Amino acid sequence: VHMMQQQQQQAPTGGLSASAQSTQEALLAAQLKREEEISRTIYVGNLRPEISEDMLSDWLSKCGEVVCVKHCNNTVGEGENRVRYSFVEFKTREAAMTALGIGGSLLAGRPIKVGKALNPIIKNSKTLKKTAEVKKLPESSEIMQRVFQIKERLDRKLRLLDSGGGGGGGDKADGD
Repeated sequence: VHMMQQQQQQAPTGGLSASAQSTQEALLAAQLKREEEISRTIYVGNLRPEISEDMLSDWLSKCGEVVCVKHCNNTVGEGENRVRYSFVEFKTREAAMTALGIGGSLLAGRPIKVGKALNPIIKNSKTLKKTAEVKKLPESSEIMQRVFQIKERLDRKLRLLDSGGGGGGGDKADGD
């Protein structure tokens, strides 16, 4: 019985060091955050080229609070037939689900296409200036920076192990 309890206690970490477990937890948290962002993001197509990000944001705000709009620079067609597409992130999943229901609605005389996004919006400094969530992003940026630092440390340790250099202990340079 005592042996089974020890195995159960070791099972969740799989025998990983505290640093590796911390990395695993950070990666899981980042993945969950990514999935949550995707669930709040939609694709909007068949847009006239003159529709700005602000115009699209205002128009979609009837579905809920828009956090971020990102136009893709690719346009298809020529002249009056040119179309563009965008990705829109809402504050809530419910708002995104509501927006999925307005596909076919006319915007500037064109029926828009609306679908679920497969990826979150990659937010650069230009996008961030337009985003209502600017105050929350430094926190997520710090988390992602920490994830990458931990990943780099793990990669170094794995290279050491592969080359036969040991690397089992937490050396001071890693900041463990």
